[in-house]
Amino acid sequence: MSSQVTYGLRLLVARLVILAAVAVLVAFGLLAGGPGARWDVIWAAFGIVCVLLAATVWYMLAVHRTAARSEPRKPEDASAWRVESWWRHPGAATVEALPEELAKELPWQRGHHVRRPHHERLPGWTRFSHGALDCTVVSDGKLEMGSPYDNFPDADPAEMDSILARNYLSRSEVRLPQNLLVVDTGEQLVLFDTGLGTDPELGGRSFGGQAGRAAAVMCAAGIEPGDIDVVALTHAHPDHCWGLVDGHGRRVFPHARVAISGPDFDFWTDRSREEREPNPALREYFRGARHNLVTYADADRVDRIADGSEIVPGVTALSTSGHSPGHMLYKITSQDQTMLFWGDLCHHQLLLQRPDWRFQFDHDPTAASAQRRRVYEMVDRDRTAVFAYHFPFPGLGHLRPDGEGYAWLPADIELNLPASNMVKQSRRMTYLCTPTDR
Repeated sequence: MSSQVTYGLRLLVARLVILAAVAVLVAFGLLAGGPGARWDVIWAAFGIVCVLLAATVWYMLAVHRTAARSEPRKPEDASAWRVESWWRHPGAATVEALPEELAKELPWQRGHHVRRPHHERLPGWTRFSHGALDCTVVSDGKLEMGSPYDNFPDADPAEMDSILARNYLSRSEVRLPQNLLVVDTGEQLVLFDTGLGTDPELGGRSFGGQAGRAAAVMCAAGIEPGDIDVVALTHAHPDHCWGLVDGHGRRVFPHARVAISGPDFDFWTDRSREEREPNPALREYFRGARHNLVTYADADRVDRIADGSEIVPGVTALSTSGHSPGHMLYKITSQDQTMLFWGDLCHHQLLLQRPDWRFQFDHDPTAASAQRRRVYEMVDRDRTAVFAYHFPFPGLGHLRPDGEGYAWLPADIELNLPASNMVKQSRRMTYLCTPTDR
């Protein structure tokens, strides 16, 4: 008999004992007013029943806590979140609305032990190995970017239609996944980019309202935001750095240092640029980046990096300025295996097929196109794996030359990996994210 069934039977027996005790109390209450009642016997029995009730309640709570401690949820089960009460059956749970409530407060900030119902699962997370490193992919949800013709304004519409149809992609809208990467080196946890965040004061809802899930999904994957040691940012656009700070102005990763290129930090935290910017949406980009980055800078937790900087052993920053003034990608190497986390070097498979097409948010379109071609050639030549932030989940794959551009080949992901070095290092892999000191 499984431990889950045994646990359920024990709870059922305890509940039956409580119901029987309540029935006895009711019976004694009815007898108490009868003629010739023995009050000494009645009160003694009443006291015994009360003790029995208290002992049973204590036993039920002890069973629940012991089960929670001794049988932690396996990683593959952790995507279903729910609030479990000791009186309810372990499947009939109180459900809280996520991710809509994320814009108010995240569950780990309230200290609530939250799980999702099976019919309302949070979007993906998975794990894979890269050399000796354990890697976890965390989805922040999708960005709704509007028409592809607006996102690639210089492209020939007929040619775009042909490429979209050939790749089974929508001609009406661009929806970009956001794949965050957490790498466990055995000594440190490194998070690459943060997602859009949940601050209701910023304009993240203009991207469709499906993003901002990363912290909650991270908790479901067994990673507490307070355990992140380093946040490595590719650049300071909203969907890459606005997840640093929550809606209350608190650091989501209170113990982490933030690595970002000097040019990108200087550009996006420059208040004078914000004031001169005529586009209201871009002014919001400046305001959001400054709010998120300066919160860590004020706590002396920002490291300004340059081309070739080593973030942690095995992780090196490579300058690819163009999409933003100081855009970086990260080369992650372990046991002669190399993977590039390329951020916004390439947003969409259209840019694999046509690297020279301008993407609407490129800071310097000419430089961005040149960087794409350079990195594509390097990846193909060296047979390097790519972790693509905006490609379909989980975003791991390879490039293959295809006509004038390149084709995307998704990598095979091993799904039955052990839980990662976080368990070996006795980190707080509780799956129930708890409040952290800020």
